[in-house]
Amino acid sequence: MPNKFELYGILISTAILTLFFISTHRCILPQRRAIHHTTQDGIRRLLDRPSASKTALLRSRASANARLVGAFHLTNTFVSPDPAIHSAFRLKSTALLQMAQRDWRDFTDVALQSVEFALPDRTTEFHTFVQAATLSTVIVGLLDPTANITALASTDVKAVADLITRIWILSKKPERIPTHLLQKLNDHLRQLMPDEDAYPNPLDFVITTWEVLWRVVGVTVAHVHADAVACEAFRDLNENPGFLQFRAARLARTSPSAEHYINEALRDVSTPFPGGSPPSPSYP
Repeated sequence: MPNKFELYGILISTAILTLFFISTHRCILPQRRAIHHTTQDGIRRLLDRPSASKTALLRSRASANARLVGAFHLTNTFVSPDPAIHSAFRLKSTALLQMAQRDWRDFTDVALQSVEFALPDRTTEFHTFVQAATLSTVIVGLLDPTANITALASTDVKAVADLITRIWILSKKPERIPTHLLQKLNDHLRQLMPDEDAYPNPLDFVITTWEVLWRVVGVTVAHVHADAVACEAFRDLNENPGFLQFRAARLARTSPSAEHYINEALRDVSTPFPGGSPPSPSYP
């Protein structure tokens, strides 16, 4: 496999494991809306904010994500204030993450296969490649390790990516979302994740991983692929997989670690856009 493909696989697997780790342990979805405090009272309230209870935090997040209930019919902890739903979701997410961490190299191999799968012989757009490779890696590497990349239909993968993006954008508008879009999305997703017992509503896990992940993957690939020093940081991680190496600075601590590049990608994805506009669906 060409070195470029290998690098893409390493970048995808690292970004996914990192983001999934963060979302599982902090249970936070990156927000793109910034609140700017311009008065002394506002800054003081921010710095002296009292600690909120777990119930209040769950209720606040569920309220902020209410539009996703109508758009995708989600039932997970990101849209529900129920502590029992939160505990069950976090327990399953942690189990999935621990399985991937134990087999980091196998997970990277899945990402490498996803890169090959997502790059057809013909020229493809960057965002299409990143979305497909990330979605395939999430499904096979995290959500359903018994699945096989070669068993996934590229038409289903592309349809799921396109439909999630389309419905996500429509959910921010006042107009009613056509109901057939969600049905079509669920039909294609069920082809990719047929186990109804394990995932009665697969969007509960796919939305909370893939929608943010593909953007972080895209930014990471864009930052790293032409930077020789950055490439070496990720190749070192592939040779010695684990979070100690992930955080290890190189060249006598004068060169950034893989963690630094992922954090930079997170910062870019979380940076608010002028006028509050969401990022273009065609570029992460």
